[in-house]
Amino acid sequence: MPLSVNKTEPTTNLAPSKVMQAALDRHLKEKGYSLSIIKDREFLSSREVLEGKARKLRNEGKEKLPNKSRSLTREEEEVLWECGQLGNSSPRSLLYTIWWLLSQYLGLRGCQEHYTMNVEGFTLNKNDNGNEFITFAEGPTKTRQGGLRLQPRSVLPKMFATGDSRCPVALFKSYLAKRPEDLKLSGPFYLSCIDNPTKTDVWYKKSRMGKNAICRIMATMKENSPLQEMCPDKRLSNHSVRKTVVRKLKASGVPKSEIITITGHRQEQSVEAYDSGNEEEQRQLSKIIDGKEPQFNQTTSRVPLQPLIQSSAAISSGHVYNFHNCNVVINQGQATRHLQCHLLTPCRKLQ
Repeated sequence: MPLSVNKTEPTTNLAPSKVMQAALDRHLKEKGYSLSIIKDREFLSSREVLEGKARKLRNEGKEKLPNKSRSLTREEEEVLWECGQLGNSSPRSLLYTIWWLLSQYLGLRGCQEHYTMNVEGFTLNKNDNGNEFITFAEGPTKTRQGGLRLQPRSVLPKMFATGDSRCPVALFKSYLAKRPEDLKLSGPFYLSCIDNPTKTDVWYKKSRMGKNAICRIMATMKENSPLQEMCPDKRLSNHSVRKTVVRKLKASGVPKSEIITITGHRQEQSVEAYDSGNEEEQRQLSKIIDGKEPQFNQTTSRVPLQPLIQSSAAISSGHVYNFHNCNVVINQGQATRHLQCHLLTPCRKLQ
């Protein structure tokens, strides 16, 4: 297999090299190559060279990513809503809000997936309780290129209505209503904005929004908001939105196996790179080290777990017990003294 190599300037970190190694391994696997350049011993020497380069860069203090994108805190996100960068007060704020919501609820990457999507890919549904939600038929992505070996997501993400002023479904409907009449149900999803619309019912042009403009949405919102002064050195890019949703889910105790159903990653290890730590917890730890009294949130404090049932003799067979809004009936076997628990009302993990 012929390969061409372009000479470039020496790298100061190995992140691109690791990505290229993984991409090449994936490409060879898709072409039917039986060996793995990451795992098999035939490529041990190449891995040793890469590891040696990594150690050298670490010793020189160069293997760092000072400009990597960071997630937004809840306070920073609230600033975007309050200053009007997010909301429905203007054509641009509504479009930015739709991009923000779809990136989080449906786990879309910040640029390419948004640029290529069409209105026809979305479906408005209702569940058995009458709650509205939106789904999206995802096209080829970074981890799912399509073809005969396409592995679709095991769980299709849904964006449910919340009923408040920031309801994602209501904002989605509002965006469609503000499009030109012949593009409300078809065509490119992201359209160029009419900054000063003369007609209040049409806020967008018939032309597709440029890819570069989509790729700069997060950076543009920061430049035009108080965040520019609040965190001037904090790099916020479109990728920050995916990091933000991962941070939110991790902070709420959602396991990685469920997080990847939102982000679309194939493996749980992929979301580890998104974890930059909880900044609020780190701030509280700094206060402790500095000798100041921390202000921990009492609702998130942890206490040792106590046994729910001390003795099987205290159990009334067939009685319905309630544990954290879950109704449980316990049947106690006479011969084996075996306890069987049947969940009558499913627990709601995510609100």
